[in-house]
Amino acid sequence: MPPLDTPIRRHALDSRDRPLHLGRQRRLASADQRIALIAADQGCTRPGCDQPPSRTEVHHIDEWVNGGRTDITVMTLACGGDHAHVHDGPGGWITELITSVTNTGRLPDGRSARIGWTQRGSGEPLRGNTVHKPRQYVDWFRQRLHDQMVDEQLQREHPDWWAEGRRWAREFDRLPDPEPPDWITYRELAA
Repeated sequence: MPPLDTPIRRHALDSRDRPLHLGRQRRLASADQRIALIAADQGCTRPGCDQPPSRTEVHHIDEWVNGGRTDITVMTLACGGDHAHVHDGPGGWITELITSVTNTGRLPDGRSARIGWTQRGSGEPLRGNTVHKPRQYVDWFRQRLHDQMVDEQLQREHPDWWAEGRRWAREFDRLPDPEPPDWITYRELAA
């Protein structure tokens, strides 16, 4: 066993000396690796999928048959339906680690996702899943609650101003959505 403070020990074993990097020794993830992935990914990592960890499979980002390793740093969770769509054929999904080079998997609250997905041939950037990242929803709820409290305070303290603001909001909601001008096209902007 390596000494306590070596990089091999810090990265290959967890705090209870359980291996998290199995390399090519075995194909299927261990229970310890699955627990670590559940903590990291919190469910299926395909953007928009809300399947919990109990309904996911461990996915090798680099397929096992193509030399992929059974290491938690290069595996992720995917539900059965989404896991089946990761393939080399047309319309298949690609999964990649998000690094400083592929740093397009930013979540709305500014954090980076660990795994990015994109559909093969789409040309779209990698996207991370935001469904299992509750922090953004807590912040959204706090902001909504704050806005509601400010609105109620304004209604109590300045009812005339509040009524005028509501009238303006109703008028604004009746306006049609603006159309882009005829003289501009997106192709011209891209050129």
